Amino acid sequence: MRDSTYAVRFFAIKICSIAVKRKNPSACSYNDVFTVIRYPRYLNGYHRKTPSSDSITDYLNLRHVPPCGAAGLPIFSLVGAFRFLLNATTILQEGYNNMRDHPFKIAHFTRWIVVVSSRELIDDVCRAPEDILSFQEATNELLQIPYTLGATIAQNPYHIPIIRYAFNQKNVLEVFDEMSDEVAAAIDDTLLGKMNEGDSWISVSPLDVAMSIIGRASNRVFVGLPLCRNHEYLEICKQFTIDVVTAGAIIEKFPRFMRPYVSKLFFRMHSSISKISSLLEPVIADKMQFLDDVNVDIDGKPVARKDFLRLLLQAAQGDERSLSSLSRRILTTNFVSMHTTSMTFTQALLHLSANAEYVITLREEVEAVTAMHKWTPEALKRMTRVESFLKETQRLNPLGALLMQRIVRKPFTFSDGTSVPVGTTVGVAVTPVHRDPENYAASDEFAPFGSTVDTTAKASTATDTERRKPGTFLSFGYGRHACPGRFFAAMEMKMMTAQLVTLFDFRLPDNVSRRPDNIWIGSTCIPDPKAKVLVRRRAFQSQNDLDM
Repeated sequence: MRDSTYAVRFFAIKICSIAVKRKNPSACSYNDVFTVIRYPRYLNGYHRKTPSSDSITDYLNLRHVPPCGAAGLPIFSLVGAFRFLLNATTILQEGYNNMRDHPFKIAHFTRWIVVVSSRELIDDVCRAPEDILSFQEATNELLQIPYTLGATIAQNPYHIPIIRYAFNQKNVLEVFDEMSDEVAAAIDDTLLGKMNEGDSWISVSPLDVAMSIIGRASNRVFVGLPLCRNHEYLEICKQFTIDVVTAGAIIEKFPRFMRPYVSKLFFRMHSSISKISSLLEPVIADKMQFLDDVNVDIDGKPVARKDFLRLLLQAAQGDERSLSSLSRRILTTNFVSMHTTSMTFTQALLHLSANAEYVITLREEVEAVTAMHKWTPEALKRMTRVESFLKETQRLNPLGALLMQRIVRKPFTFSDGTSVPVGTTVGVAVTPVHRDPENYAASDEFAPFGSTVDTTAKASTATDTERRKPGTFLSFGYGRHACPGRFFAAMEMKMMTAQLVTLFDFRLPDNVSRRPDNIWIGSTCIPDPKAKVLVRRRAFQSQNDLDM
């Protein structure tokens, strides 16, 4: 059985590689990061804290749940798993069209995943407590967190409630000035510094631009000046983010007993921690001196905001206060911030470049709003077209077609009466919900301004469509486990969009006629990492623009 398992495994990976190359040959040079995200696990190596699952056990325990994309018998699930790898969105759409009011299951190579898509069933998942449907356990398994970020991160993610508190909808406004200042400085160094006088276009990678600006803006809030502009520090954070995704995908292929050894071979976590610790040491030491004084910061001035690093240090207990442990937390926070936000903003830059009229429309709104409210949090709230543009980008280009995954820790029954046993993975079909004509009028088209309100009206934090249809926008998750840093990410991306469209023109290269297609590996959506866009300095700028 073990030899046959490895043979099937090897065959599956080879087929996946060929499929990826045929779909987009240029993406294969980036496959160390992305193309292994959704490969199957070893049948004899998959493990959890809950009882293990395999295709035969799943067939017996989930035979009452209708399959989609494959016949329910174990022998046919392998065919279904290949189909899902190559056509995940099609299979999820088929299940949504035919079985949206009830859970259905889709095949992975080693198990079945139970998928829900109706509002009622999604609410069931979101309302279930952690000890019944575990978000943390599913995340640990998906990213192999015990090996990529460390066992302490998996067992004690105390940074998550800090992120949720420090960057909630109210408190995130306290970092507006710092983030805005750093976005402007990063744009100057990343783009303006590379441009000559005149109207010449330069070619840039939207992914590199996104990661550079987001890395600096986020770390201005996490660790402050001058470290947030330190090139070595930023490169460590950026490479660590890439390494986590790569290592997690590789490590999950191996049996449980091999994973500790494989993680040492394929991942440089300890090296990254060692390098960044030397850079963080003086910053952490200064913070520790004034840790017990809640009224002053390291320079003796009154604390003006919910300082993230101070909160992290105050919450750390025992060994978590060591330099290496705190460095690990900072790297983890960078991974969470940089990976998801960079992917989304890369998609936004590609849409801007493919549609020059969007740049003009967004620019007009930014200029009108800032003329009335200056460059303030209130102004950012009133940029409803900018917000709608970014949400439309997320709607059609989510991080994955199957999100909000949970692992069942206690027997669970959905509101329609369907029960799932311990060990089952449950997920939400995002793309069918995002493309349902009942939820969005132009469901298959990129229509960024179809549901915005007048920018002179009362400030709004949601589009008309989302207010009418709660639970139809799932890119940040939904319910109690919605992304804890979603307000931080949303403000960051709005700020970047507003400043970029004010200062620059965007377009695609001459030899590219349309927006580059996304790359789908199973249910994971990736912007083309080889894509380039052309950028030039805007010819004329008002004084109001320069004041931003």
